[in-house]
Amino acid sequence: MLTPEQRESSQHRFTVVSSLRRAWATSDPGFADSLDALALTAAYDRESLDILLTVVIDFRLCHPALYQYLMAVEDIETAEQTTLVAVALRLRQYEGRARFTTWLHRIASNEAKMLIRARSRRPSDPTANLPEVGFVSSVSSLVGDRDMISAALDRLPDDLRSVLELREVEGYTYEEIADMLIVPIGTVRSRLNRARKKLLAELSFGLPLNQVRE
Repeated sequence: MLTPEQRESSQHRFTVVSSLRRAWATSDPGFADSLDALALTAAYDRESLDILLTVVIDFRLCHPALYQYLMAVEDIETAEQTTLVAVALRLRQYEGRARFTTWLHRIASNEAKMLIRARSRRPSDPTANLPEVGFVSSVSSLVGDRDMISAALDRLPDDLRSVLELREVEGYTYEEIADMLIVPIGTVRSRLNRARKKLLAELSFGLPLNQVRE
């Protein structure tokens, strides 16, 4: 059962996302201004960061930039997740001088290019060790402090930590995770999104800006 504070937070989140969704769907020119303001606030407020990442995911704001370079669904999903990592951990670098979407698309384009370069370096030997590409490896490349990452993972609720580890560390598919946890695939995806956002919030607000790698 939710506490009064949790219900209030959930209602606030729903109201903000719904308002942005209406503005986005109707091409309201105020959408860009609202998104910019949200991004500036999200750099210093956990709830705003959660809302911002939800909007980026639900509205597929990365996709226009990613589709310029990638075609495979798996690659687009991977690049989207690494983009979310970069956005969350570098958000304090966003100063509002350009539109948030412009800043976001620049990051997404860079992540897509990095993924293409990683794929192009894939050796012919399928058993050879390859550099990891994905959410956890992207977090590690930007943060670098394994103890901090482990501590942030430990602070996640058990149901979110388990699905994140199964997907991002063990490499199981959504279908395999659903079978293991005896839950629908939709639940797996939902928990995974929540786990990623919570982990990024834990790291973003616990990491000094000068420790975020470029």
